[in-house]
Amino acid sequence: DTISSIRHAYLDYFNKANALCYIGVAVLVYGISSIQKSNISDPITLKKRLSFDSLERRLYLRLCLAIISLYSFILLMSVVTGRLPLTNYADVKNWFSTQPFLSYLLRLAWVAIPTYIYFAESKQEYIRFFIPLGIMFLILMITGNRNEILYPAAVAVGISIWKRCYFQRKTKLPKSIIVGIIIVVFVLNPLISSTRQSGLSISNLITGSFGVSDVLLELGQQLNPFSIILY
Repeated sequence: DTISSIRHAYLDYFNKANALCYIGVAVLVYGISSIQKSNISDPITLKKRLSFDSLERRLYLRLCLAIISLYSFILLMSVVTGRLPLTNYADVKNWFSTQPFLSYLLRLAWVAIPTYIYFAESKQEYIRFFIPLGIMFLILMITGNRNEILYPAAVAVGISIWKRCYFQRKTKLPKSIIVGIIIVVFVLNPLISSTRQSGLSISNLITGSFGVSDVLLELGQQLNPFSIILY
């Protein structure tokens, strides 16, 4: 309870959080492998168990798209009107702290992103989704909000892989997902970090996108993924 309630428990609880994280991942992997060996892995059984009718599917798609579009629109208007500063991360954090509505809406967007990917089927549905999502990610990136991008992106990738395995019966990952993950970890992550220091600038974007050693250190020192799994 203590570990899951403290989001940034770096020192005292690191070993316990690390151990519990790997136990959780191991149990998850073992559970998935057990399901694959049972009758539940049959495509027809899975489809009956997890399918929704077309009306429900459209309803969820529209609701998720409305949440993501609303959040993206508010961010865009805040930048255009100058209310959301692009100077440095401290100013950005102060501004977001005065906007509790955006904090709640962001959590809804985190749920809406993987849910939309779960229900999306056609190319047009993905295009309608990626336009507001791209605006949202771009603004959060240039304002230094790294976790607000990386967490939903990680969940979205996980849902995509799960969907390929269970519904499309594909066992290999497409190269685009692998390349995308590498770009996010080794380019996008340090790029966002560079905007935190002195705001958005061309020099920061160029020099901040190539820091392999710094990226590995940051990934090793962040406990947020562990605490999220524990939660």
